[in-house]
Amino acid sequence: MKQNEKIRQLRVKQGFTQKELGERSGIGESTIRKYELGQRNPKLETLNKIASALGVSASSLLDDKENSFSETMYKRNFNSTLSLIEEVNLKISSTGSIVKEIIEEGYLWIDTPDSSFEITQKELEELNEKLESYAKFAINELEQKHK
Repeated sequence: MKQNEKIRQLRVKQGFTQKELGERSGIGESTIRKYELGQRNPKLETLNKIASALGVSASSLLDDKENSFSETMYKRNFNSTLSLIEEVNLKISSTGSIVKEIIEEGYLWIDTPDSSFEITQKELEELNEKLESYAKFAINELEQKHK
């Protein structure tokens, strides 16, 4: 199912008019209408607002995977990104945060207990470097303490 269809379906299911969804999300009624008609696509920040107003995750509003070929190509071309995502997720799992990717669109974002936001490949790499540096620092501190 496409994103515009999902937004409309959830809005109708919850009994909201386009105007009510707009008020709940802080987005104009005409913009909601354009999203539902597929005339415009919301940015991730806007999608988060709509998802919050509907009581769902932003990822649940994204287009379904249309074919496995695009997934295969993505994994082949960005295997290092997927490995990096797994590595970072292991390191940040205790915070309640998770890095996610959307295969067809190439989006990376972080879901935290309080929000979701899009990140770049470079920001993901920098986060991993910082996590590694801190782990080395913390281990060194413990080592010094036990000498």
